[in-house]
Order: sequence, then C-alpha cells, then structure tokens
Amino acid sequence: MAFRQIKSPALANQAVIDTKLDASSVSGQTATTSLNSLDSLLIHDNANSALKSITAANLIGSFGTDDLGEGSTNLYFTNARAQTAVAADIATAVAAEAAIARAAETQNANDIAAEITRATAAEV
Repeated sequence: MAFRQIKSPALANQAVIDTKLDASSVSGQTATTSLNSLDSLLIHDNANSALKSITAANLIGSFGTDDLGEGSTNLYFTNARAQTAVAADIATAVAAEAAIARAAETQNANDIAAEITRATAAEV
C-alpha cells in the first residue's frame, strides 16, 4: 500500500493539506475493516487547520456513550425502561394466571354440578 509522505514543514501549508486530504490523493487504496489499538491515524483538525496523528486507542477512548446517538432498535438501558418491561411481564403473567384460575373454577363448578346431578339421580 503506497502512502504519500507529509513532512513537518508541509503541515503549515494549507494548499498541501487540502491536496493531501482530497479524495483523489487516496484513490486506489483499500479500506480497512479493523484497527489495532496501536495503529496511528492521520486526522484533520478543523479548529487549527492542521493534520494530527492519533492512535486508534486514543481516538476511540476520547468518546463515551454520551457521544453516541441512540439507535432506533438498539436502545440504551434506563431504569424506567427496565421497570416498564418488568411491569408489563408481571401484568401478562398475572392475567394468564387469572385466566387459568377462572377456567379451573368453571371446570370445578361443572364437575360439582355433574356430581350433584348423578347423586340426585342415584337417590331416586
């Protein structure tokens, strides 16, 4: 992989910076899909209009979860979300248990009525 060498005095020259950052200056290069924590990256500092070298570990380590937007499907954990999810599960379980209890009570009432009918018929 060929890279253009940038010498220190060239960093102060805006025309050189613009040329080095132009997409055409890196055409033919392949993208990487992973970084080693010691890999160095060359980034452009807009505030100072300069190029800076930073390791992958320092770049990634300079961000926290507060810097990341929440996704549409992968949501951040919050106490409120956890409590809501647990409350919904409990409500579902209670409703299912109540339905089972009502069905059992109905079956028991039917069984008792059938037994009374059989006992009454046997007495006659």
